[in-house]
Amino acid sequence: MSGSEHEENVVLPRTENGSSAGGESANQNSEAGGGVEIEGGESGEKVDAPSGHDEVGSLPMSVLDCPICLNLMCQPVTTPCGHSFCRTCLVSSLRKNKKQCPSCRSVCHIQAETHSESILLVNIARACFPAVYEKRLAEVEAEKEGWELTLPIFFFNDTLFPFSPLALHLFEPRYRVMINRIVNASRKFAYLPSFNGYEARVGEIGVIAELQNVEFLPDGRAHLQASCRERYKILEHWVEDGTQGLHWCKVELLPDEAEGEEEGAEALKREAEECGRLFEGMMARVGLLSDIEASHGSPPEGAPK
Repeated sequence: MSGSEHEENVVLPRTENGSSAGGESANQNSEAGGGVEIEGGESGEKVDAPSGHDEVGSLPMSVLDCPICLNLMCQPVTTPCGHSFCRTCLVSSLRKNKKQCPSCRSVCHIQAETHSESILLVNIARACFPAVYEKRLAEVEAEKEGWELTLPIFFFNDTLFPFSPLALHLFEPRYRVMINRIVNASRKFAYLPSFNGYEARVGEIGVIAELQNVEFLPDGRAHLQASCRERYKILEHWVEDGTQGLHWCKVELLPDEAEGEEEGAEALKREAEECGRLFEGMMARVGLLSDIEASHGSPPEGAPK
């Protein structure tokens, strides 16, 4: 946000018993029912404040700045310690940093994605700076669209494909955190095959699993059923602090394009022939092909591979 926007002030209303620097003109405006003129917005237009009040002073836009992005707070969320931030800013901070308030470092374990926004701050921002707030709201909604592609990772040493069923028994602490998060939010997680170290790497491919059913046990474990959906490629990954090792990733979807019936049949035939050549080569390298032919004879000529 430009510096000029931060210098804009708005005139705040005062109660009927208070005095006003505006004097008689403010009272006359109030008695006429027109309200108090408020200067704000990107174009500097004037809007009417609620009638029945006098002017009391000015409010600089910087009072409503988010401490993280330094822009006008949008969809503000207030932490238990009393500090307020844009919802998207607080979500990003808590996902990739310690579970602390970004301002005072107090312990902060709220679920910022679904935490209630501060209605009072929203009303003040909308009333005082309507044009700026609407612009910020559009920016925040565009950023929140990326949340659908930011998912917790579940590692497992098996490869699954789209539309495969998935049944899991979750007992690790990090996956208990995961299931409690997604059951009240997107109901999706990233299933990532891993056969060495259970660590994510940029460029790895997995499938998005969508939760179908979950049963929580008294000790916190969970049985879940899910269905695998789209394939994805990892663009970015990190470990969330305070979750005992829950990995997250930002992904890019890999759509599977459907082929025509004839093209699909030809492609399948080529893949089968290639698999046959690879199998024969492997058997020859390990010396098993001669043993098979000695025991069962040579394959008939013209037999399909």
